[in-house]
Amino acid sequence: MRSATFSRGMACLFVVVLLANVASFAKDGREFAGYYSLGNVIQDGELVHLTLNLQVFNYSAADVKQAVIRLHESGAGLTVHGAFQPIKLLANNRDVKLKQQFVVPRHEYERWQNGVQPSLFIVYQDAAGQRWERTIEVTPRPAPFPF
Repeated sequence: MRSATFSRGMACLFVVVLLANVASFAKDGREFAGYYSLGNVIQDGELVHLTLNLQVFNYSAADVKQAVIRLHESGAGLTVHGAFQPIKLLANNRDVKLKQQFVVPRHEYERWQNGVQPSLFIVYQDAAGQRWERTIEVTPRPAPFPF
């Protein structure tokens, strides 16, 4: 009898640990999300000049200070096309609206026009000094973008 109780207890403990790990993976998957729109688009040969309007929500469960949002090449590219001005404070469960001009290759702009989302990352240090670089999941917002 005692063996069966112990086995049930161990099974419950295993399930609790497993669920805790699954929850942590889900949290890491969408700590920052938002909307974007493009404006003032000017094609200049193989380059496109544009304004990227961005609204980012912080779901990370912590305030983020002095964060920088970088625009990377979409896909597996490592090229950084530029960055927004640093964000003094992005409080937990709050949002920030940003606007920045960028110059991107024409093929990158064409990817965005064909359904690929801009590749945006937020880079910051947490309260313990740990450096983080997280993906921002974005979806398009039709113009006009409310600023």
